[in-house]
Amino acid sequence: MRETCEVAASILGKAGAMLEPGMCSEDIDAMVHSELVANNAYPSPLLYGRSPFPKSICISVNEVALHGIPDD
Repeated sequence: MRETCEVAASILGKAGAMLEPGMCSEDIDAMVHSELVANNAYPSPLLYGRSPFPKSICISVNEVALHGIPDD
């Protein structure tokens, strides 16, 4: 669990550090996915559910309380 939490915290930190105004959520998803795979981890949202979730992260834009699908 400790190792898993360290990987998650590291990736979350990298994702936060790369944010810029006007950035696409698709770019964040791509980076997070790459980092997860590089650390032998699997993105839990990916392919989840009956209508498989198509991305590695759920993201809310501008503090909207909704899990959205990253796009451009």
